[in-house]
Amino acid sequence: MMSVAKKIVFFISWFVLTFFSFTQGTFANQIIRDAEIEAVIDSIVGILLKQVGKTQNEVAIYIIADPSINAFVQGGQNIFIHTGLITSLKNHQQLAAVLAHELGHITGGHLLKSQDAQTEATFDALLTSAVVGIAAGLSGGSGDAVTGALLAGSQAGMGSFTAFTRTQEASADQAAIDVLRKAKINPTQMVEVLKMLSQNERGASSYMRSHPLSRERIESITYQINGNQTNTESEKKFDDIRYQRMQAKLNGFILEPSIVLSRYTNKSNQFPDIVRVIAVSSAYHKMGQSQKAYELIEKSLHNYPDDAYLYDLAGQIALEIGKLDKALMFYQEAYEKSQKNPLIALSYGKALVASENKENIEKAIPILKSALIMEKKYAQGFSDLSIAYDRIQQQGYAAIYSAEYFLLRGNYEMAMNQAQKSLLYLKNDDPKALRARDILFFTQNNLIRR
Repeated sequence: MMSVAKKIVFFISWFVLTFFSFTQGTFANQIIRDAEIEAVIDSIVGILLKQVGKTQNEVAIYIIADPSINAFVQGGQNIFIHTGLITSLKNHQQLAAVLAHELGHITGGHLLKSQDAQTEATFDALLTSAVVGIAAGLSGGSGDAVTGALLAGSQAGMGSFTAFTRTQEASADQAAIDVLRKAKINPTQMVEVLKMLSQNERGASSYMRSHPLSRERIESITYQINGNQTNTESEKKFDDIRYQRMQAKLNGFILEPSIVLSRYTNKSNQFPDIVRVIAVSSAYHKMGQSQKAYELIEKSLHNYPDDAYLYDLAGQIALEIGKLDKALMFYQEAYEKSQKNPLIALSYGKALVASENKENIEKAIPILKSALIMEKKYAQGFSDLSIAYDRIQQQGYAAIYSAEYFLLRGNYEMAMNQAQKSLLYLKNDDPKALRARDILFFTQNNLIRR
């Protein structure tokens, strides 16, 4: 996905680090990366961005692993969405309404420059240190132990965020209506979302604190969209099954397995078969019945032979239960069927390295390097690449990629040490030697300032 986590900044200052405590294997309030989920979000936001003259490289969308209902703008042109909001909404159009409202805050310049300056460092630290893969949540394991985890991160405190004035909220609502109309998405979905949120006004919904609701606001939006309450084209834009699949995966990640199994095996809830498979296999895997999860998903692959994301999930589960050969086969299918999606490529490369087979490791290196061109801030990918080079005894490259890993993690001392080590092996005219000297210059200066 082009829009998610492309703007993660890796320069974490000493001041920022005081806001976060490292908690391995704890996923609350962390950023989720998953190829399928990001593809669904991208399909929605891409349509909206066209209407406001922005690209997906300008506005980034981040998915926060948090069951509360919330979405907010922070750090400039960055929209954060809690998983609790995604799973509470009914369809693509409702999520589009929320995103359109947040875009209204961005295009309206509602984030004060002083606030941006004050929160920018905190924002950068959150993005750099709190990225997790969806598989980590499914298995309950630590980031390093789980194939799908991109980076086991810090506990990210999202306790405070920008609260807008009534005038700014009204302005963002109006902008959202205009964007939705231009995108041919029914703006009445905004009212449906607000009604749902208003039911939680007395509860714990964080969205209510940052986006004050009132009867007048709902009435105002209803009045503005009067006369344009139907739009048949909006129903043609999105595939509801894709949204349900995303919700099923997130529910498997967030909810207790017993709740997931009850919801998705209940015949009165008419979910499509593929949605049930994703939810139930995720629940089985999370509750430790991984063999049942594996058997269910392997059987389902016969019914959905072209489903790249199902192969991706199958690869994760297979690898975590020790079926390495199967995992490699599933990941290869996912990689090819997804047209070399970078997130899937990084998981595939990690699995190839884990095999400790020289041929597989040599195959992994170009896959990882190509994926990291797109995912420049994917710290675990640099670690996997370092391990790959170490296992084929190319110590110079192993050290420079290890330096990149530690730099992204904010460990400047280790980054400096690894960069120095790489220069013992690399030729002076090797581009990686120049990169090593850049890392040395940066880390030495930052360590002196500290």
